[in-house]
Amino acid sequence: MNIRDRWQKLSKLPGHRLWFHLLLRNTVRYSATIPAQIESWEVGNIRVSMKDRPSVRNHLNSVHAVALMNLCELTSGLCVLSTLPDTVKGIPVRFSIDFKKKGRGLLVAEAQTEPRVITERTEFSLKVDVKDAAQDLVCSAEVLWLLQPK
Repeated sequence: MNIRDRWQKLSKLPGHRLWFHLLLRNTVRYSATIPAQIESWEVGNIRVSMKDRPSVRNHLNSVHAVALMNLCELTSGLCVLSTLPDTVKGIPVRFSIDFKKKGRGLLVAEAQTEPRVITERTEFSLKVDVKDAAQDLVCSAEVLWLLQPK
């Protein structure tokens, strides 16, 4: 059962966001260090939000760059893995990010891709955009994934 299937199964339960966050925290511990919430998740299309909290702020009173990078990596990972069968594994091997403005308030990361068939080791690049409540682009990241059969 892939991670999106677990999300769908848990979404039928009361408090499903908390249950999924706990599952994620036990699976990908570092990603759970940011207050991320899945807003919507279809195969190959995901929106993940992060609240601006003191735990993710920097000395400039805005969301820290590494918290934004964490949000982008988490979003890309969930998006990519939701399109792959359980017989394929993936890991990010390159990450680039362009910061456009200070992140403040509720931030929403979005990524989209198409399901793909992986029969051999291959690289795949995915773009993630993060916008604020005014729909201004806060940052744009590109994550290069190495995908291969298990």
